[in-house]
Formats: sequence, C-alpha cells, structure tokens
Amino acid sequence: MRKFNYKPSFAAATSAVGGTLGIMIPPSIIFVMYAIITEESVGKLYMAGIIPGIILAFLYVFTIWIITWRKPHVAPAGPSSTGRRSWLPLKARGTSLSCS
Repeated sequence: MRKFNYKPSFAAATSAVGGTLGIMIPPSIIFVMYAIITEESVGKLYMAGIIPGIILAFLYVFTIWIITWRKPHVAPAGPSSTGRRSWLPLKARGTSLSCS
C-alpha cells in the first residue's frame, strides 16, 4: 500500500478490519478451539460462520469503496490492468488453486 501512496491510517485500518474476517470465515482455529471448549459441533460452527463472514466481507468492501469514492486521495488508483494480465499468475501455477 505504501508503494501506491495509500494514506497510512487508511492502510492500517483496512488491514486491521480485514484481519477480523479470519475468525469468521472458515477454516478458523478459533472456531475449533471454541468448539472444543464448549463441546459444540465444529461443522455446525463452520456453517454458522460462512454467511456472516460473507456479509461482513461485502460490507467492508462497500465501506472501503464509499470512502475511496468520497476521498480519493486516501487510496489513489494504481496502474490499470487487463483481465488477461490479472489471471496470468494463476495460470502459471497450473490449474490447481490449492495453497501449498
């Protein structure tokens, strides 16, 4: 974000808020620990976290879009890219999208 001259407070805020999604969206070690402590089903907790996690992600994106629309100086636009150029790194890794 520094490379593209984002305002430091905006960059820190978006990183911090985005980090909270790690607890909500499965797989989350917090869910597993909570399930063990409360003797709840891990599968049910995972299912219960998917919809709220997706909603929160959408709301975060929408909020960031509104902020950058009203105050474009906090997050200047980076260089434009074509769709083909954006997908090339994934194609170079192969057809598998697994994290290894």
